[in-house]
Amino acid sequence: MTNIFLFIVFLQIYLSSIMGNGLIIMPIYMNTYLYTPMYFFLCILAMLDMGYVTTTMPQMLVHLLAKSQTISFACCWMHMYVFGALSALTAYSLSSWFMTDM
Repeated sequence: MTNIFLFIVFLQIYLSSIMGNGLIIMPIYMNTYLYTPMYFFLCILAMLDMGYVTTTMPQMLVHLLAKSQTISFACCWMHMYVFGALSALTAYSLSSWFMTDM
């Protein structure tokens, strides 16, 4: 019973995160007046956040409902690699944003 409750809570968090970041990205692509560097970086950070959430949450949601809560080594390594790559991209985009601000 607890796992179903946690599944519903984390599914709502996941969907609100995806929809919230989508609501940030869509107006930037739809409106040509928003094609400025600030909105460009905001769009990149929203896409990276969508990547973070999509990397971790679906597997957790599966494990909340499944009887077997194990993960293969290859799948674990791939999650760690994607999460690390997204972290590096976030650090690179933030540092380039701050360097252009100086």
